[in-house]
Amino acid sequence: MMRLLTCSLLLLMVAGADARERVPPAPFTLPVRAKIVETAADGKGWKANGEMPVSFQQAQAQLTAKVSAAGWAHLHTIPLGSGRVLEAWSRGSEELTLMVWRIAPGKSGFSYGLSSKAGAGVRK
Repeated sequence: MMRLLTCSLLLLMVAGADARERVPPAPFTLPVRAKIVETAADGKGWKANGEMPVSFQQAQAQLTAKVSAAGWAHLHTIPLGSGRVLEAWSRGSEELTLMVWRIAPGKSGFSYGLSSKAGAGVRK
């Protein structure tokens, strides 16, 4: 039983390391403590989802600063209720949609997606 548990844990560690290696680069530098937890390789929906061990306000401020520093121009901020916001950004022929939300005190989530301004849909 112990051998099975050990093998299972090793398999999960290897699979996790392999998945991290395949994470496509974000269209902006992520804040230091942000981590991507899921990506969508099919190009449908959000490009990536992540978490940050900071408050909602800190997460929004840090992500906004990083997106802006990467040359994205802020278009809109849409409050979605307590602890949730949707932001639209533009750079060249691309648009970035960023959502930030509160998961728990001191923990926030974020998702981003890319699309072309021509309306060609989500970029792969």
